[in-house]
Amino acid sequence: MALSYADETFDLVITSDTLEHIPDVDQALRATYRVLRPRGAHVFSVPVVWDRPTRQRARLDGSVLTHLLPPSYHGASAEARADFLVFNEFGGDFVDRCIAAGFEVELLRDAHNPALVTFIARKSANAPASAA
Repeated sequence: MALSYADETFDLVITSDTLEHIPDVDQALRATYRVLRPRGAHVFSVPVVWDRPTRQRARLDGSVLTHLLPPSYHGASAEARADFLVFNEFGGDFVDRCIAAGFEVELLRDAHNPALVTFIARKSANAPASAA
């Protein structure tokens, strides 16, 4: 959520099934946008349930974790569960959240499973380091 890299450092950022585990995904998208050079891309995958809005499952306020829905974990052992907590279940509105962070978005969808999607989120050629 707070990348330590300088503005416009990378041409490409790749994440795989990570953003749903980030407490503030909008802040993470803005941070990724900031470190991309113009025409750079963030290529990432996240599970998406297209027929409903994004659902926030948990919130982190400072060091206080609040579960808004029963906790959900992805593939973790009982000992490591905190590392794999799902903060958000993304819905059809997630594309708009990427656009709000400044990205131009292209989707690569799996023909057999609509929940599997790869996002190619690009920073425009004349974009400022941070979105509005």
